[in-house]
Amino acid sequence: MLKIKSNAIEVAETTLSKVTGVTKPITKSIIHTVELWLGMNCRYIFSNMDRWGSMTEKSYRNGFKKFFDWLGFNFELVKQHGGKEIIAVFDPSYIKKSWKQTYGLGMFWSGVRQRAL
Repeated sequence: MLKIKSNAIEVAETTLSKVTGVTKPITKSIIHTVELWLGMNCRYIFSNMDRWGSMTEKSYRNGFKKFFDWLGFNFELVKQHGGKEIIAVFDPSYIKKSWKQTYGLGMFWSGVRQRAL
């Protein structure tokens, strides 16, 4: 785990304090997860969280089963740290294309390949 309190953890803590209906255990779990994700250099899956973190895989799974208002959290985060103009971007680079059989056939920008597919 990270020994020094990073700016990202402080931002998460202040944002969580402004979201309504968040209990202390959920706040603690989210902060722990943010701290864990900052230290991991692999995929963010529960088995890797078990390896890198201080809880078991089942504990992480159960924590994510509990309701948390991610939309409210992200809205508060953007409200605090965003500017006057906000642009929403969607990068469908993970969508597999199978040429003419693709639903919504068209050219999409692939962030992975840095070209239109």
